Amino acid sequence: MDGHRWLLSTLTLVIFVSILFWIGEIDTLIKTGSKALFSAHLLSFGNSSVGNNTENVYLNASRRVAVDNLTEVGTTSDVVTSDRNGSVSSEEGNYYLTASFRGRLGNQMFQYAVLFATARANHAWIPLLKKCRRLNVLKNTFGRSLSISSANFTIVNATAVEGIVDADVMLKELRHLPKSNVLLEGYFESHKYFAHVKDDLRKEFTFPRPFRDEVSNYYKSVTPILWKDEPFVRVGIHVRRTTLITEERQKMGFIPRPPTYFTHAMEYFKQKYNRVQFIVTSDDLAWCKDNILGEHIAYSTHNYTIDLAILSLSDHIIISLGTFSWWAGWLCKGTTVYYGVMPPNDTYLGKVYNNNSCVPVPDDEYNHWVSII
Repeated sequence: MDGHRWLLSTLTLVIFVSILFWIGEIDTLIKTGSKALFSAHLLSFGNSSVGNNTENVYLNASRRVAVDNLTEVGTTSDVVTSDRNGSVSSEEGNYYLTASFRGRLGNQMFQYAVLFATARANHAWIPLLKKCRRLNVLKNTFGRSLSISSANFTIVNATAVEGIVDADVMLKELRHLPKSNVLLEGYFESHKYFAHVKDDLRKEFTFPRPFRDEVSNYYKSVTPILWKDEPFVRVGIHVRRTTLITEERQKMGFIPRPPTYFTHAMEYFKQKYNRVQFIVTSDDLAWCKDNILGEHIAYSTHNYTIDLAILSLSDHIIISLGTFSWWAGWLCKGTTVYYGVMPPNDTYLGKVYNNNSCVPVPDDEYNHWVSII
């Protein structure tokens, strides 16, 4: 009998110590903010979330997949992905969806947008960002507002889906993906790909607080002294030159914006508003200072990520060449003025943008697009 009591007491003590250890571990996890690890613990007990304000976290310990040559094979046996909107999960039977992510920030934003939109239209596919240095540009610009997780593993047996000129035809393909892992190849540069998720996409492309604070401080520093206590309108101007105005690029259909375009666009706003300040951002400020002249003009010397925030947070915007400029116009809540001369029909861009299914100007109540030459 004494032996049984001793054994029972010992077991009780072991269970009690184990409970204390478990509680202490949870407390440590909470204090260190390790939500994914904490959620993984809870998943083993049939729960997939922590509290009401955390992301849904899905644990998949059996599959390590990603696109060949896009990422290095991960070193962990567990794959944790999260979907802030709760529209997909990593249960068996689902597939993975990623994109090739080429080019610089503007191109990457298009590729992220089509990845985001395609995943919304195909809930059986889990969207993932590939692991590569190039994507740091996108991640550093928008930070935690991006809800698609990064892969730390390799996706195999992926079917490549190539972007084509006709956006309407391409949309049909994106809504009926092959039953496999999928790699989106190409640039997909049409607003039609993500028109059905545009409001949610704008939340994805939200600048981090430090960026917004820097822009706010810059706005204050360049506000005309006599307008400190007066209402006025701020118009951002983006001028893309350098690599997009070479002879080779012009043969592709890139048309350098002449000084008269910016003069006419600025006059458009001056006629609408009593007080207008213009903030010029460019990869060629010397050209801008020689050709974009007038009163109440500031020239930004920030890097391109802050410049994008300066432009898109302005009241209105005048855009020029390139995807960076287009996104600044799309993100701006006011009027977007664009150059009304389309590329020649016999050029690459002419074939892309003169196609009725791939118009570069969105029909959007969020902002108003105006053509000026």
